[in-house]
Amino acid sequence: MALLPLIAAAGLLAWLASREKKAAAVPPAVTILDPPAPPAALVAAAAEVGPVVASAGTPAEEAAAAAAVEAASRRDWPVAVAEAVTSNDARTLDTVAAAMKADGLGPQAATVQAVAEMLRTEAQEATAAEGVEATPAELKALEAPVPLPAPNPAQDAARALAVYIPTARRYFEDRAKVAAYQAAMGLVADGKYGPGVATAMVPFGIIPPPPFYWPATGATKLQTQLAALYREQAAKDPQRAAEWLYAAEKVWT
Repeated sequence: MALLPLIAAAGLLAWLASREKKAAAVPPAVTILDPPAPPAALVAAAAEVGPVVASAGTPAEEAAAAAAVEAASRRDWPVAVAEAVTSNDARTLDTVAAAMKADGLGPQAATVQAVAEMLRTEAQEATAAEGVEATPAELKALEAPVPLPAPNPAQDAARALAVYIPTARRYFEDRAKVAAYQAAMGLVADGKYGPGVATAMVPFGIIPPPPFYWPATGATKLQTQLAALYREQAAKDPQRAAEWLYAAEKVWT
């Protein structure tokens, strides 16, 4: 059941890989509502015959589903879509589509959602071939749930700070706001966006804005270290390598 979804997602992946990313508002938490419980007769028939549902069915597909949700949590859409399609898991595609829509990518989210519905239609046809009649909605209720990542206040604060800093001017930023973000990240809340804060953003998969402040002594060494860190991330994150390398150059401005 993988060919049609792969074809449907190919154009979307190409667009996402080539799009120029820009700062956007931190997306709200995504909630995936469970469908109504399927009829008891369908559950009994499925247990006897074996349901054909659009859920990850192998360890590799389950790993892809987990990778898709993790990538969506950091708004890495090319990876999220590619992994979701690889998972052959409709609920994972639902989750990625909802997260993309919340991030302002409505048309692209619709394409991802369409792939999920293709999988459900194929599951319905395969189930009918087994002698069990069911609607796509009923089969959806039999799909394995997708575990969403637990909220991470530190990561959310880091994202919010990464969005805020490009909108502020050095020396005129809201120090109280910056301090609140730093505190939520578990850092010293001095209200200054410097290299230490930027470095703390990296483990969250965030490409930090250029620091506003550097220490009076040792600034060159810290700039060299931060640029080197970004270059390391570029090697690990080929989808965003150009952005990491650009951030490394901006360290010196």
